[in-house]
Parts: sequence; C-alpha cells; structure tokens
Amino acid sequence: MGGLASAAPASAALRNEPVTAAPGDRGAAAVGGGAGLERQRRRKAAASRQLLRALGEAYGRMLFDDGFGGVHADPHPGNIVLAPGLLGVRVGLVDWGQTKAYDLSMRLRLARMVEALCAAGDADGRAGSDEVAAAFRGLGVRWNSSLPEAEQRAAVAATATEWYDTLPMPAPYSPDPTSPGYPVLALQELSAFPVELVYFVRATQYLRAMGGFLGVEWSLAEVWRPHARRLLKRHGHRPEAWAYTLTGIGDRQIGDGIDAR
Repeated sequence: MGGLASAAPASAALRNEPVTAAPGDRGAAAVGGGAGLERQRRRKAAASRQLLRALGEAYGRMLFDDGFGGVHADPHPGNIVLAPGLLGVRVGLVDWGQTKAYDLSMRLRLARMVEALCAAGDADGRAGSDEVAAAFRGLGVRWNSSLPEAEQRAAVAATATEWYDTLPMPAPYSPDPTSPGYPVLALQELSAFPVELVYFVRATQYLRAMGGFLGVEWSLAEVWRPHARRLLKRHGHRPEAWAYTLTGIGDRQIGDGIDAR
C-alpha cells in the first residue's frame, strides 16, 4: 500500500508546537544571540519529542488496539509523512510493504512485556524483575548460557530493553551488535527465537535510532503502556487467548507449555 490514505491507522496528531521552525526563528537567533539559539534548541527538542511520541502512539494503536494488530516494519524517515492540519501536524506512515500482523496471543505477550518493563522501572529494577524475565521467556525466546543466573537475568533485562523499548541500555551493555557489551552475547546461544518477532524488533530499532539521532531520551514502552493495559484488560482473563504455537530458529515449534500469563 502507499500514499497518505494508507497511513490512516498509523496516524497521531502533534499538538501545540510545529515540527518545523517558524520563519522568524533564524532572525530571532541572530538578533538574540545565545538566548535566541537556546529558544530554537528548546523548540527543536519539543518538536522532536512530539514527533517520537506521535509515532509511538501510532504503533501502540496499530499493535494493541483491536483492528490491525500488527506493525509497520519499515519506519525509516522516507516512509514518514508530515501533513499540516488545523490542530498542528499529523504524522503518517506510507509504504506498507513490510508489515506484520500478529495473533491475539502474541499481542497479549507483547503487552505483558511492555507492562513488565514499565512496572520494573529503572535498569536495576528490570535486572531483578521476575516479571521481565517471565515475559521475555513467554515470547518464546530460549537460550543456552553457562553464566551465573544473576548475569543471565541482567542480560535478559538489557535485551528486553533493546528489543521492546527505546531507553538507553544499562551499563555495561551496549546496543551495538558489534560490541562485546551487546547483551545477546551474554546469553551465548539463542536456541529459539520466533521469526515473526524480527519485524517487531526491526521497527523498534528504527524508533530507537531516531531518538538517538534527535538527541531525545524517551521510553517507547511508556507510550505503549496504556494501549497494552487495555488489551490485557479486554482479553488477558481468557486462558484460550494465550494459546499459540510459533516457529522458531531451526523450524522448531515452540510455545507449547509456555504460560505467559
């Protein structure tokens, strides 16, 4: 699909501040010196935060609200459209060639992951959270590691932060896959990974990279949390909604016997 109309399910309004600088900003900066440049910096930071939040809201609606139930997996800047409107600027996504819809079970498990990350709070809380570890396993990820349990748990929390959120990676981990501090390396060997999550992680990495480029620290999971909670409230009480079988690495069937509730 293409065109702005196809972005309708992924639209969210930006309020109050325009995304682009007002025509007089450069002159104000030149006349006002440092004060003018500081105002321009603050406006840019506010607009960047609004843009990222709008994209996060769009993905929250796409994934967790009943309807599409999936993700646009290619949100690079060329696929993001800004459309001026009476109430500000609307952000939309075009080129839906790389798109993935999920069944209710996977959406519930992703919602549980989001809730666990948000409830655990900071990096220390996430590293020690039983819920984060259980939600990570509940998504069908398996690994073989000889490291102590505490180190594995910390690596799981860091990996979950990288895959399902946009907050900075906790020390000593790095989001750079070529770095020895990449948390997946601490898990040593992934024995199972649901291939359908590739699309999801691809999308979150784009959103993480955009935040880094714009110099904005933000939490995608916190933006998603209200949407995730609504999905859990609507469907999480039904045991049959959690039942699934996924194809993992090596075409192994995983998911049988996993209780992610």
